[in-house]
Amino acid sequence: MRMFEITACVPSQTRIRTQRELQNTYFTKLVPYDNWFREQQRIQKMGGTI
Repeated sequence: MRMFEITACVPSQTRIRTQRELQNTYFTKLVPYDNWFREQQRIQKMGGTI
């Protein structure tokens, strides 16, 4: 099975004190080819970018 290594940036769920202090969490994970579109939609639903 082919695997993708993706790096995604998702805005953190913590409260933002100032609008400039935007905290993003970066993570890299291996995603199977079959789960790629589902994972992409889940990340984008959280407001993240890949």
